Amino acid sequence: MAQLLTIIMLVYSLLSLTKGLNQANCNFDKGNICSFQNGAGQFKWTVKKGPTPSSRTGPSSDVSGRGYYLFIETSSPRQFGDKATISTPYLNGPQCMQLSYHMYGSNIGVLNIYANNQRIFSKSGNQGNRWVVVKTPILQRGKYMVKFEGIRGRGWQGDIAIDAISFTPGSCSSQSQQPGCGKAKLFLGKVVSGQTARPNSWPWQVSLRRVGSSFHFCGGSLISDQWVVTAAHCVQGKSASGLNVRLGEHNFNSNEGNEIDSRVVQIIVHPRYARLNYDIALIKLSRRVTFKPQIQPVCLPQQGVSVDEVSGQECYITGWGRTGAGKPGATVLQQARLPVISESKCRQHMGSGVTRQMICAGFGGSSTVSGCNGDSGGPFVCRYKSSNHWILQGAVSWGSRTCSAGRNEFTVFARVAEFVNWIKQHVGNVQPPPPSPPHLSSANCNFDKGNICSYQNGAGQFKWTVRRGPTPSSRTGPSSDVSGRGFYLFIETSSPRQSGDKATILTPYLNGPQCLKFSYHMYGGNIGVLNIYANNQRIFSKSGNQGNRWVVVKTPILQRGKYMAKFEGVRGGGYQGDIAIDAISFTPGSCSSQTPKPVRCNFDQGNLCSFTNRANDDFDWTIHSGRTSSTSTGPSQDVSGNGKYVYIETSSPRVQGDKAYLVSPQVSGTQCLKFSYHMYGASMGSLIVYQNIGNRMVELFKKFGNQGNQWKKAEVQINNGNSYSVAFSGVRGSSYQGDIALDEISITSGQCSRSPGTPKPTVTPKPPSGSCGQKGYGLSDFPKIVGGQEATPGEWPWQVALLRGTFPFCGGSLVSNQYVITAAHCVKSTDWNRVTIRVGEHDMRVKEGHEQDISIARNGITVHPQYNSRTTDYDIAVIRLSRSVQFTQRIKPVCFNRGIDFTGQRCYITGWGRLQSGGSTPKVLQEAQVPIVTPQECKKAYGSSRITDKMLCAGYSQGGIDTCQGDSGGPLVCQHSDRSWYLTGVTSWGRGCASVGYYGVYAHVANLYPWVKQVTGL
Repeated sequence: MAQLLTIIMLVYSLLSLTKGLNQANCNFDKGNICSFQNGAGQFKWTVKKGPTPSSRTGPSSDVSGRGYYLFIETSSPRQFGDKATISTPYLNGPQCMQLSYHMYGSNIGVLNIYANNQRIFSKSGNQGNRWVVVKTPILQRGKYMVKFEGIRGRGWQGDIAIDAISFTPGSCSSQSQQPGCGKAKLFLGKVVSGQTARPNSWPWQVSLRRVGSSFHFCGGSLISDQWVVTAAHCVQGKSASGLNVRLGEHNFNSNEGNEIDSRVVQIIVHPRYARLNYDIALIKLSRRVTFKPQIQPVCLPQQGVSVDEVSGQECYITGWGRTGAGKPGATVLQQARLPVISESKCRQHMGSGVTRQMICAGFGGSSTVSGCNGDSGGPFVCRYKSSNHWILQGAVSWGSRTCSAGRNEFTVFARVAEFVNWIKQHVGNVQPPPPSPPHLSSANCNFDKGNICSYQNGAGQFKWTVRRGPTPSSRTGPSSDVSGRGFYLFIETSSPRQSGDKATILTPYLNGPQCLKFSYHMYGGNIGVLNIYANNQRIFSKSGNQGNRWVVVKTPILQRGKYMAKFEGVRGGGYQGDIAIDAISFTPGSCSSQTPKPVRCNFDQGNLCSFTNRANDDFDWTIHSGRTSSTSTGPSQDVSGNGKYVYIETSSPRVQGDKAYLVSPQVSGTQCLKFSYHMYGASMGSLIVYQNIGNRMVELFKKFGNQGNQWKKAEVQINNGNSYSVAFSGVRGSSYQGDIALDEISITSGQCSRSPGTPKPTVTPKPPSGSCGQKGYGLSDFPKIVGGQEATPGEWPWQVALLRGTFPFCGGSLVSNQYVITAAHCVKSTDWNRVTIRVGEHDMRVKEGHEQDISIARNGITVHPQYNSRTTDYDIAVIRLSRSVQFTQRIKPVCFNRGIDFTGQRCYITGWGRLQSGGSTPKVLQEAQVPIVTPQECKKAYGSSRITDKMLCAGYSQGGIDTCQGDSGGPLVCQHSDRSWYLTGVTSWGRGCASVGYYGVYAHVANLYPWVKQVTGL
């Protein structure tokens, strides 16, 4: 009987507990507070349907749009700090609490939630006119109640509402997650200022590339066996057939055997995508991928449940983006831990462009951890510390233009939780991945574990050796492996080895046709032979010195059935014969493009042949025949007169500086590039051709400005043993009359054999001493003076920096080997012996060997006697140097403008000044193109009494491009028809930096030249 009573009591307790839990869930739709209890406080929570009584605060309906919710009415007689509390029935043990809150109004106070008097959630301030879903864990043991506390703010527009409260026993860590998603090995790291990730520790990370290109332009996240999430701005306007997705990637410089390339069959950009809002897109792969430890999907969050509203999580950003502004992209996957910040804080620091569809993360302050160019579209994932499931909370969208996380700037992501329903509309319910197939012995090996993987040393007089760093013998063998950090396999040919000795190594069994890819290094005066066999049939052989470099080889194996591949190294005639191999991989099937064919395209078939438009540029090259759509620009026909060509259409919506890249397929070795170009128009930009080696771009050819209404031929010799592509960059000039066209492109193996009538490449001779205004190089093509871009090193050889210590406080212009022109306001109150003049500078961070630091001669500063510091009139000064400058290709004087009228012409401003008003100062010289405006236009902007005949104005009334603080004293130069550049203005003053409705104001050099001549004798 006692046992029966015990069982009855136990059942009753369980039923009571279940009832209590059910009663703790409440959506208030019965018009009451369920089993909740109003607590102590100055006023009470109120059940309501429809809008609250006060305007511009509170919700207009409950979460469902049909029922009731709970809110605090903050109108009179409520006072600042008044509290209303309500408590749930008793709960027992850990719970996952979910609710929705609405905090809209200019006087919103605070919403606190407590469990057993321990605060588990707090939110304050205006959160916008919307319901926000919250999910947070409660880790209490035993019995307790949860208390909701609403605190009145400073006014009546402070109504706070809650709805749809529910509790689920257990943790929040894996609710509604697929059992197989989001699992990864976490190796903590502190991708700018991040750390290198361990190989394949983020198995959902993908790299987006153009078909036929190894250039990584964006990241993405695998969410199923056929779908990837990325940023809309990465793929907007791009063709699915031109994209390639690489999965299982870690190190761009080595093939580790885990990589899979998949073509794309569909791109879906969010229909509401506009600039950076709704910046999310889906990519459908051409085939389903087989999951393995290195390739796994990430979990999706619940719709509306976002990480910044959940406590107890850690979050990471990953990617191969630039490791800093102006730095190259990473070649090895980077990771960095970033804390999520509130939407209101993000909007405060990043501007009103931050929306609910975005989520922000970062440390702010002096931290340098952030995302950067090339991380776009990549994952921002979070997990509970107690969980092994990572959830995709963001896709990298935008952030600081300088890739800096300092000055309270943050990285902004597309908030994935806002798009889950949209994703599922297209993808369906994401299925958990099937179990990974059993691990098979792999024939792929990069030797980075310090062993020979599953290979076997074969018969021979000696063995292949695993090595890191240089081989023991000098002037032979590599100095490192392909990646620069790992191991490789080599034959050591020093004594006691003899000529003809062999070392062999065998792969595990392979089956059927394969594409073999590997790298070899054969450098030394006594190199023997490297042979490769499949089933005793030789498929590759190379002998003799191939140079001190790694060479990538791809060769087909056409065997049927099972076989092993054998690598044989044969010793040459001496010890300088070390042969090395690395990064061996096998892919079932045939190799594409084994024998490189000449690359040729005249576009007459109406396609780009094997060329592609780059995905991460501003617009594309377009195939066309006949005249372009704009007048007085572009060709009227192709080179042949009856075919097609490609061109950049520079009409609206294109803006100055927009770039389009046309990229060739990969080639290697010595190649001859030939092409025809047409650059006709009054506002022509520039055509720059690059050799693209990995993530590095080497300039091969450059033309800018109007070249006349004619097709011209160009020929460029390319010498490089590495694999590379050729990229044609068309840069839009200042208006629509800047169409650039290309035709008859060919890239053929070997040296260029110049035919009769083909002009030799133009070589700019070193100017004779005393010549002026000769630029070192052409226009730069490297992105972001305000609204400008980085200059090419040595491009403006007369630019000087005035330094106090190492800080450039003003600029100047070299006008002879002993004189510099600057602004009077830069040096009016400056001691001559406290300033250094630096010539030949480009990047303040790097000593490049071209710089010369020169002191100012005693009392060598002469300010114009009529300089007025109040009106900034006559703002010019002459600096005499203590010794003569040595002219070089990087250091030359500029010509004086003695009276040439450049009104209406687009000239150039340069300097190291701030990139925006109150913003950062760049370390690399900046340039920007600005038009000279009439005195009437300038006086209209500033007032007729403010602008004198000793001032000159340049810029755009719509703002966007201008000089800024730190550019003062620097040059405004214009090019004359004699191709020389003339100092036309000295940067003086303006309204802010690039402000709308105003221009930059410069000292008018032509009108001040008589005084300069009097001082300098020039």
